[in-house]
Amino acid sequence: MSIANIICPACGKEYAWQQQLAGHTVRCTCGQVMPVPAVAVETDSVYALAPAEDRQFVRPVSAGSGAPETDDLALPCPSCRQPIPFGGVVCPACGYNVKTGLHDPGAINPSAVGTPASWQVPTGEAPAPEGEPQPAPVLHHPVVTKLPQFGIPPPAPKREFPAETRQEILKRYFTILGAIAGLIVLVAVFRAFRSSSAPADMHPEDAVILRKLQSDLTLEPLRWLDVDPERRLGRLTRAEAKAWIDSIYREGAKNLWCYGPRGRPELYAEPPPPEDVEARARFFRWYEDYCGSIGVAAMPDVGQKYLRIELAN
Repeated sequence: MSIANIICPACGKEYAWQQQLAGHTVRCTCGQVMPVPAVAVETDSVYALAPAEDRQFVRPVSAGSGAPETDDLALPCPSCRQPIPFGGVVCPACGYNVKTGLHDPGAINPSAVGTPASWQVPTGEAPAPEGEPQPAPVLHHPVVTKLPQFGIPPPAPKREFPAETRQEILKRYFTILGAIAGLIVLVAVFRAFRSSSAPADMHPEDAVILRKLQSDLTLEPLRWLDVDPERRLGRLTRAEAKAWIDSIYREGAKNLWCYGPRGRPELYAEPPPPEDVEARARFFRWYEDYCGSIGVAAMPDVGQKYLRIELAN
């Protein structure tokens, strides 16, 4: 099915049926006046499918002089009642799209002003005398750029930041750099303090051991074993290692430490002080016997405060 053309009964010229002119009376170029059907007439004729060579769009007959007006083919915008040019789908005054029902602010034409008198929105004021310019109509429908039913939030307001001078920017950057440099200096001083905390008259071996004892990796041997069930002291099992640690305490060790990761721990002991001659001598006899049993050389008693105990592998 297709829409049949309007054929002038006088000259036979064909015109396309237009919804804007439905129900009106139009005039052919030959002067013949003919009515336009209110409803599009559908036909099965194959000739209606092919446009005629002289197929044109007719203009309605003006109610005044009989000459067609230039705005007669324009439709009023459903939103602002301003005229939409014939064939157009977007109102140049408010940007309303008659197909989608949305407003497009980018399609607004500032020069598209003026409305046919029959489409002007009444403002409650007396009309201006003939020959004087008509006042612009008052629009009662605001332009909506974002429809709320689509859930699109309006754009966020632009934030304006105060302008900064070059000196203020440099001052801020130098303040940040100064804070970072101060933090680095504090860390370096703290590490130097920890490394130099040993007394000047301390045995060199004691100073090395003391730095390791101050590490976060150093724990009491029984606690060191409980941190990870996979930890071992040399070739001893966990039960054998705990029993051996208890025996070292019984031999007179004041304190014991384990240093290092799970795979290669180091064991350090604090023997009795040199003032306790008998207890110190007994501890060093045990230490010499232990080093001989694993085949390593024992360190002699030179008054040191800490002693490294080699582990049997």
